[in-house]
Amino acid sequence: MLIRINDHVDVAASEVAYVTLNDRGDDIHVHMKDGASHYVNRDYGKSGYSTKARLVAEINAALKPAAE
Repeated sequence: MLIRINDHVDVAASEVAYVTLNDRGDDIHVHMKDGASHYVNRDYGKSGYSTKARLVAEINAALKPAAE
């Protein structure tokens, strides 16, 4: 499943290595298993912390096996 990272990038959830947020809480990056890093825009009117939490939840949900 693809996850929208920003207006120009969608990534496969299975290729995400980790997500970082800087100490100020305003700079979010998704780091890929191949070493690439992608900037994530904060959700409109939301903090970096809530945007990161939403993104991590979306990635984790995409990685869960489908219920049979």
